[in-house]
Amino acid sequence: MTATRSRCYDAASAGDGNPVSSLSYHVATAPDDEALRRLWRETPMPGRIALAFEREPSIFLAAGLQGDVHQTLVAIDAESGRAVGSAGRAELQAYVNGQVTTLGYLSELRVHPERRWHRTLLTDGWAHFREMHERGAAKLYVTTVFADNIAAHRLLTRNRPGWPVYRARERVTTLAVVLPRAKKVRCPVAGVELRRARVEDVDAIADCLQRVYARQQLAPYWRVADLQSAVRCRGLAVEDFTVATRGGRVVGSVAVWDQQAFKQTRIHGYSGTMRWLRHGWNLAAPLWRRPPLPEPGQLLPHAFLSHIAVEDQDPALFVALAKTALAAVHDRRYAYVTFTLSEHSPLLVAARRCFRSMAYDSILYLVHVGDGADAVAGVDSRPAHLEAAIL
Repeated sequence: MTATRSRCYDAASAGDGNPVSSLSYHVATAPDDEALRRLWRETPMPGRIALAFEREPSIFLAAGLQGDVHQTLVAIDAESGRAVGSAGRAELQAYVNGQVTTLGYLSELRVHPERRWHRTLLTDGWAHFREMHERGAAKLYVTTVFADNIAAHRLLTRNRPGWPVYRARERVTTLAVVLPRAKKVRCPVAGVELRRARVEDVDAIADCLQRVYARQQLAPYWRVADLQSAVRCRGLAVEDFTVATRGGRVVGSVAVWDQQAFKQTRIHGYSGTMRWLRHGWNLAAPLWRRPPLPEPGQLLPHAFLSHIAVEDQDPALFVALAKTALAAVHDRRYAYVTFTLSEHSPLLVAARRCFRSMAYDSILYLVHVGDGADAVAGVDSRPAHLEAAIL
């Protein structure tokens, strides 16, 4: 990981009208870990459910999930030594228009509440990001923003000189599905067997993921080495997969991926109708034998339903796979399983109908930094598939 050139500025002289404060920028290394974890704890994502995405005990444990390259740009206040801003940039191999290419992910954009209106922090930060981009291989980037985070949408789509250009692509929905009671699931698709994966299935799982994801947009390219990697798939074993087979061939897969040991989601608060919905849910939860929604300040106990791949986008097969995978969960350290699907995916309709869940929407953006305008314009209309577990 190569550090960007450090740069400082004087906020008062830059016209922010705030006390003098110098900021330095660099790509995060081990000494920045504590400062970044504190920043992310203190900057929840606003919305009907305000969430903070924490990375205890170290941000670097989760960094490798996003791709072969991952960099976190951090802005440090020289006086206090505190991190006041961050932005993540990752590169991975993914499908664009059916071809494997280098795709960039933008994530971890955080600005401390005390610095939120300091435009020069973002402007100077984007200048450093451009330097990182110019040394990388990605031309096209993707990112997501909560749909009800109106301030973020307005800020990022202003297209100020020197800033990345954001183009809204489609809406994606994340479902937090209540973990159902264990019971045997019958597969409704004739000739298909559902079972827990074995070590020797890894090649067939990778092949299934590649076949299915090549027909979708922006989906990660999973090789056998990635699925077996302790960095790219930290905490995930082949035995955590459930597969659908027909005639000995894997035609569908899902995995239950528990990342709570190194990635956490904390509830900071509820706003609007969610305050009342939460109270109603929690009153009825004992009758439904369902977990209550956490109090503000508590962690959301959840795992991810990941590596979702179903031939022909068959909703019935997906639901049977997911139910089988969730019914097999014996470790009840989490009450919810979350996954993200495009608004255009036929699997989303089936999931909403068949599972008790909470939903929150995000907007998927295609992003470029000047030299990627043609790459953004050339992305065709096939539905996107993002792997929420690695974002």
